Amino acid sequence: MKLSMTKTILIIVAFLSANTVLACDTPVFRYAMERWESSPYQLKVFHNRDFNAEELELLELLINSSVQKNKDANLIVETINLQRQKILPKGALPVKNKVELQVAYPLDCPVQKTVWQCEFTPENINEIINSPTRQILGTHLTNGSPIVWFFIKGTDETSSAKKLQLLKGELTKLQKKWIISQLLDNKGEPKVQLSPIVVSEYKQPQNNFLHTLLKSINSKHLATTEPMVFSFYGQGRALNALVGNEITLKNIEKQCEYLIGKCSCIVKEQNPGVDVLFNTDWTRNLGETWIDEEPMPQIGGFDSFIEEVELPELTPPEPKAVEPVVIKPVGTAQPKEKQIVKHDELKFSPLIIISVVIIAVIGIFVTLLLLKKED
Repeated sequence: MKLSMTKTILIIVAFLSANTVLACDTPVFRYAMERWESSPYQLKVFHNRDFNAEELELLELLINSSVQKNKDANLIVETINLQRQKILPKGALPVKNKVELQVAYPLDCPVQKTVWQCEFTPENINEIINSPTRQILGTHLTNGSPIVWFFIKGTDETSSAKKLQLLKGELTKLQKKWIISQLLDNKGEPKVQLSPIVVSEYKQPQNNFLHTLLKSINSKHLATTEPMVFSFYGQGRALNALVGNEITLKNIEKQCEYLIGKCSCIVKEQNPGVDVLFNTDWTRNLGETWIDEEPMPQIGGFDSFIEEVELPELTPPEPKAVEPVVIKPVGTAQPKEKQIVKHDELKFSPLIIISVVIIAVIGIFVTLLLLKKED
């Protein structure tokens, strides 16, 4: 009953070859921009009384900016009346105000926690929807920058200046290196630039953007006084921060090589980084796709060691009549699932599932034949 080592290896390779469908020649930054839709944060509006006229206008502004209205802010807005619902949702903080906002991680995040809590005021809502820093970052990304570096100065001016100069100098060198040579236009000029850099003065992050960014990536960054740098790519996705002594030539080059290199896995959640709250139309300047849609590869290579087996003809059973099923609407219509959790994987799942099933069936069939032959 024992299989030879060669046959065993060939069977394993057959199964592992399913992973080839997850490879992609498109650079990570571009694949992320085209296919990795940002997961929406949960914005909960708690209230212990009825909304007044101004608050209703603010609430409408929030909802009209969210994915629930097919708009650009990766937000889902929910109101919670604490006069009726006494138990707070999982991950919510104790409510301090009669009307307040709490921003929580996206639903597909394994940790459900609140990352920002504030009063329900025009200033705070504007900070959530249209903060100046995010507008600048989003503009650079949609204009074609593969990476936008966000540098936060520390409390030590001298140290911050040295780290910022190191970052700028290294990006200038990398622009001319081999990692950019694969992205040339028809004139031999680079398609992309590794700058710009957005600089922010350090302060304890009281504004929504900095607080959410730091807490989402690593809560310990909230207390640091050292300079930090984040690299943004795709649809507002940020890699882990480089803090203080981590801001080195090697680490900067490593992040560049990853983002400009070929995408090794099309599943967003299996790549490093975290989606950040943005209100940006990521497709407005996208242009033509960089992703080559290629047909599935032919599966072969077993001819040399599989015996031909004549299979009996199978007669399909007669189809049975099926009673039609009537689905009645229940309750209020909800937004489409794609609007709530925007996964690029949904676009690819049929192709990936079919290919994996086909390969698995072939692998099982080959295994059974080999086992029978060994007997």
